Amino acid sequence: MTKVLIVDDDTTGVETLSNVLEIKGYRVDAAYGGMEALEKIGRTNFDFVLLDLKLPDINGVETFRKIKKVKDGLKVVIMTAYSSPHPIQEARKEGTLAILTKPLNIDELLSLLK
Repeated sequence: MTKVLIVDDDTTGVETLSNVLEIKGYRVDAAYGGMEALEKIGRTNFDFVLLDLKLPDINGVETFRKIKKVKDGLKVVIMTAYSSPHPIQEARKEGTLAILTKPLNIDELLSLLK
């Protein structure tokens, strides 16, 4: 079973996305900040990370950089509501699998997770 970590401080959004992914057969865990995500990634072998760019402790791009140091090769999909291109460009430079704009298109997300 594919394991997905959702990293977002929006608890309602995390709960909704978790429910959708679980219905589709994914095993889902959640982290509500960058530090919590890094701790979970260090303990669990996730297949994918869905990472919001705006987090309360470490921004998403910096969290992504740290993820690569902990588990190089882990597939990370950036989720963002940002309209500013700078953080999106930085995430692209770091090698994200994809960048999805919120609200998420679930069909697009599911095709990435296959």
